[in-house]
Amino acid sequence: MGRWEIETLFFLFKSIIDRDTINVHNDYRVYATEFINFLSVIIATRVKELFRDKKLSEKYSFKQLMIYLSKAKKVRIGEDDK
Repeated sequence: MGRWEIETLFFLFKSIIDRDTINVHNDYRVYATEFINFLSVIIATRVKELFRDKKLSEKYSFKQLMIYLSKAKKVRIGEDDK
């Protein structure tokens, strides 16, 4: 991960921490949403690094790879339920 990406993430999380009270059902909903967003950033960053390690990012963009992966289907093979 490059310095600019790290700085952007720090800015994002700093702005989340300094957030004033928001008009939603309650503050817990805001905290939960931001926590899920935080986990999503961690997962996306790890996937992006995996793409770099496999040298897929040299040929395809992150968006192209994610679109390709989103088309993957889970299929049950055989008669066994496992």
